Amino acid sequence: MGDENVIEQEVSNEETENRVIAELRLALEESRQATIDQAVSEFRGYLKEAAKPDRTQLADVNGDTKPAAGSAGRVRTNPHTALLYRSLPKDVQGWRTPDTDHWCAQWMRALPRGNFAAMRQAHDELAKLGFGYDAGERAALLEGSADATSGIGDGSAAPLIPLPLANTIVLARDKASRFRSRVAQFTTDAQTLRVPTSGVATVTMAAEQAGATNTEPTPSSVLLSPNKMQAHFQISQETIDDSAFNIVGYLAERAGSAMGAKEDQQISTATGTAPEFTGSLDSTTITSVDEATSTELAYVDLPTLFFALPSQYRGEGCYWMCNAAFLTFLSQLVDTAGRPILAGTTQGAMPVTDDATLHGNQGVIGTIFGRPVLEAQTDAGGIYIGNLNYYGLCTKGGLVVAASEHIGFATGEVHFRITQRIDGAVLVADAFRSMDGITSLT
Repeated sequence: MGDENVIEQEVSNEETENRVIAELRLALEESRQATIDQAVSEFRGYLKEAAKPDRTQLADVNGDTKPAAGSAGRVRTNPHTALLYRSLPKDVQGWRTPDTDHWCAQWMRALPRGNFAAMRQAHDELAKLGFGYDAGERAALLEGSADATSGIGDGSAAPLIPLPLANTIVLARDKASRFRSRVAQFTTDAQTLRVPTSGVATVTMAAEQAGATNTEPTPSSVLLSPNKMQAHFQISQETIDDSAFNIVGYLAERAGSAMGAKEDQQISTATGTAPEFTGSLDSTTITSVDEATSTELAYVDLPTLFFALPSQYRGEGCYWMCNAAFLTFLSQLVDTAGRPILAGTTQGAMPVTDDATLHGNQGVIGTIFGRPVLEAQTDAGGIYIGNLNYYGLCTKGGLVVAASEHIGFATGEVHFRITQRIDGAVLVADAFRSMDGITSLT
């Protein structure tokens, strides 16, 4: 009798287990089907929305920015346009959207015509999207240079660029510039900025009841006076009116990348005479180190130059800097067996350059003695090593833009001018060393 009860109990447990499993399978199937139905519904909604007209094409030649009927403040894009935006870099997608590009393009259409109401509407719409300026912030002005009579001369006012457009230009500029992210950066609202500097203090030991000699470095300063850096280009009226996406990309790539390259050139070779940068690597008096054989580069010259730089400057922020011709010399340094010295014993021939940083090219040598190499626009035959924390870059205000449709009236071209106020100088010359006059390899 006991065995029969055990068997009945086991059968009952098995039936319960099977019923629970069946119910679980049914619930999972219903949940899976609901998820599929939801995904299909959302996809159909996307296709329906994508098939609607693209509002970026609706502005007329008078710069009218009135939204299309039923648009509810949103820009509708067709599938082809959507693909263009999805292909943008991830760090750009935060502000490059159909909405932001539409209103930036509307602002650009309105600017040369002096349609201030349309420009204000574009700013307001961008503010609704989270790209507005702080309340009460004034438009940036190009103040010009001070003179003896008026205090400020040669000034011209210009409207502040919408934030998404400024972000796009700044990103293109920073990607093109090798130096900007590595130097000390300052901002100012004044016409000049005086940056205090000093050398390294020397510490001494003192006997009991004796005072230490005052060896603090003599304080000094560098005066930075931002001048205008301008990108000037023209776009056909048809391009402005017909393509919101292309015009924003065109403006960013042309103006931003050109400004980044110009900053590098000024940091490397500016003469020090206004309107160029106050100081550059080439124009500053930097201690020069002699090579072992005059005008010839040998491997032994590199450790000589490296250890000529005071140890306190060889840490974070220390870089080798030279132009493409000198990088060619470095890439051609070989041992007696013809193997590239800087590549190491386990690597094949590779060029010495910083292309890995800029272009993701991993097949290069990016360091010498563990310190990064930068391709600079310095004079031929020279190489620098130094700490870029002791180079100062000063920016005044934000990016500003002016436009005119009158210069190219006959051909239907609109001229744009984008300006930033900027200056730079070496803050501590002792933080750099150079080797000059190299014309060949040993």
